[in-house]
Amino acid sequence: MADDSTHRRRSRRPTRFPVHFQVAVACREWAHVERLITLNASRGGVFLRSPKSPLVGTPLQLDIELPDGSGLSLAGTVIHVISPEAATSLRVAPGFGVKLDPAHEPDLILLESMARSETAGAAEPALEAQSESDATRDTTDRATSTPVPRTSVAITSSGAPIAVARFGVQPSPEPELPDAPCTSDAVAGIDFGTSYSSIAVVRGAEAVLVRDGAGRLRVPSVVSYAEGGGVLVGWDARARLATDPAHTVSGVKRLLGRRMSERRVADYVAQLPFRALPGPADQVVLEMSGRTISIPQVVAELFRLLRRTAERAAGAAIEEVVLTVPVSFEVGQRNGLRKAAQLAGLRVIGMVDEPAAAALAYGYGHMRNELVLVYDFGGGTFDCTVIDISKNVFRILAAAGDAWLGGDDFDVVLARDSAGGFQREHKIELGRRAASWQRLLLACEAAKCELSQAEAARIAVPHVARTASGPIDLETTLTRARLQSLCGDLVARSLTMVEQSLHGLGLDPETVGQVVVTGGLTRVPMVRAAVAKLLGRALTEVVHPEEAVALGAAVQAGLIARKRHARPTATPP
Repeated sequence: MADDSTHRRRSRRPTRFPVHFQVAVACREWAHVERLITLNASRGGVFLRSPKSPLVGTPLQLDIELPDGSGLSLAGTVIHVISPEAATSLRVAPGFGVKLDPAHEPDLILLESMARSETAGAAEPALEAQSESDATRDTTDRATSTPVPRTSVAITSSGAPIAVARFGVQPSPEPELPDAPCTSDAVAGIDFGTSYSSIAVVRGAEAVLVRDGAGRLRVPSVVSYAEGGGVLVGWDARARLATDPAHTVSGVKRLLGRRMSERRVADYVAQLPFRALPGPADQVVLEMSGRTISIPQVVAELFRLLRRTAERAAGAAIEEVVLTVPVSFEVGQRNGLRKAAQLAGLRVIGMVDEPAAAALAYGYGHMRNELVLVYDFGGGTFDCTVIDISKNVFRILAAAGDAWLGGDDFDVVLARDSAGGFQREHKIELGRRAASWQRLLLACEAAKCELSQAEAARIAVPHVARTASGPIDLETTLTRARLQSLCGDLVARSLTMVEQSLHGLGLDPETVGQVVVTGGLTRVPMVRAAVAKLLGRALTEVVHPEEAVALGAAVQAGLIARKRHARPTATPP
């Protein structure tokens, strides 16, 4: 701990650089982690044993090094202190209690679930703060009572940063965690999708999408927790959806950073085949295989798989990433994504909205000068963004999004229609049978995709139910006309946001120079036809719908890395 003279020297700095107390705790065993958070997860705080303590009210940063090499940085305030003298009389250990900031409270339940799944009854040795020092933090006040544009970063061809404002967005009262400084040469971009995710790496001046060992560019955003403690991720986990839905998580993007008290969240989790509970700060946590699992913990499993796949392909360690997010993601959701990356051993050096990433994949380096509309219809979210491109400067003029509108909603509508027909014929409700329902959802997704090439497709689920007379199959035909009838209102919702975005800027569809369509649903003919009709032009595929967002994120990562290398180094006197 620094002495009083250090406190006095640092107190002369400007008030916008407040003094913080910094503690680093190295947990060499998972039992150490469990001891650290025992009885504290529900209280939102921790107690650290130490003969030296900061004053009550001191802002504090707590850096926890975990046994698997990952770590978490938490923030909070000292709320009580037990001095060595008081500890002697009370016959307890000296130290201090820290109340975590609300943005960091969910991390305790995350640590608790990780520790309990790893220790399995191991002993609980004493845990003490391993090193303590005062540290200053450059923390500008982000709270404001007036609307301000939230900025992201675009890069000019010379590498200088250009502020790109999304206008008309109200700031969230929750502080957004900052991007980590860029310190490594190995950078990548991750497109975390509701249904599928992908990663692209930077090789020299080129961004390249990564394929797995089977040559696939996309990984299902699915994680399965076996009762014995094993974890399956990606394609292996997706295969478990139909056979073990009670232990398999999909669509987790819709729960990341959200609160159980939200109506849409409550309705969503009510349909899940496993139990979801409110955790600290009302964040959603899952109960599965005897474990309590936080949503960032689920996402971290996916990020670890993407990282390993990219490292094998690139032949180098991947340490830093740019992540893509839907336009509708609020600060809490973005912070949850950062936490997931941190648990996966990744440093987040930037975040970019998914439509902006698609625009980067389309326009960066081509010196274009045009007004671009990005129509992004993915598995779980819809985003619409109007971007002005002036050479290599991208300025977002308008952005709108719906976090509850995507391909998963198409699948649910199709499954309900098919299940309704099955119930009328056989008097069996498939929606109450978790495994049968998941198999039907997968069959509807496959049929929906097949309609991109054919006029009709079969929805077939063999042995979907069993009666006294034997198993029963579900088989029906889905036509493009039937898809239009069932899901036309979902497409109309997306078009309404496009119209509102253009109208808010005083623009007509004819004013738009280029339309960039991305997301898997833009391959569906009825979607493309509706967009083309609204904008009064035939659509051309200027980017690959499933690849553009990850590539754009990697482009942004490469530009950030290039900017770092372009900084002049100080010359010794």
